[in-house]
Amino acid sequence: MSDKLLTFIDLIKKKGKDPNRISVLLGEIIESKAVISRKEIIDFILTNKRLGYHTTPNDIAEFMAEIGRIFDPRSIIDISCGLANTLAFVDYSEDLTGIEIDSEIISLTKYLLPELNLILADSLKYEFARKYDLVISNFPYGIDIRESGQRLPIEALFIKKALEILKPGGTLVCLLPDTFLKIKLCERLREEILLNNSLEMVIQLP
Repeated sequence: MSDKLLTFIDLIKKKGKDPNRISVLLGEIIESKAVISRKEIIDFILTNKRLGYHTTPNDIAEFMAEIGRIFDPRSIIDISCGLANTLAFVDYSEDLTGIEIDSEIISLTKYLLPELNLILADSLKYEFARKYDLVISNFPYGIDIRESGQRLPIEALFIKKALEILKPGGTLVCLLPDTFLKIKLCERLREEILLNNSLEMVIQLP
């Protein structure tokens, strides 16, 4: 964490406020007109366990964005965008949309990336009005959800939703736990993906 951000956090604490709340952090940044970069805020959130929030690290987000570049997409969406760190590295399209379910997170994202089209919604329930060339997301994981009488990991449901909103010939770039490639619960979905789509690459991160 930079010295500038450390000093800013200390000032918030001296006011008797909790900088480990997203709403407090954003409110103080806006009120004080402090010049805190997006990278500094991302780094603070990534290293602050008290916030209990996870976002895609800068290096991985940039790597995912570069993979997306290969497919020359025009319209791009992140259906679990959080702080939209991956979309922030996309410089090859202006048609960018992010969907986030947490109102505090989306408020901070709007401040960090005011030019981004952001939607406050549950992507799994949201009725999409259009389809996209590229879905690029770090999907949530670690929770099982029952759908149509079947128990599935939440990341599997996000994959299904992402594939539904792709244009013909569209691309999905996503970050997943490697358990998706192995567990029995996702066996049918893996078969459907291979049967109905083209799997271009699987990259295992250290």
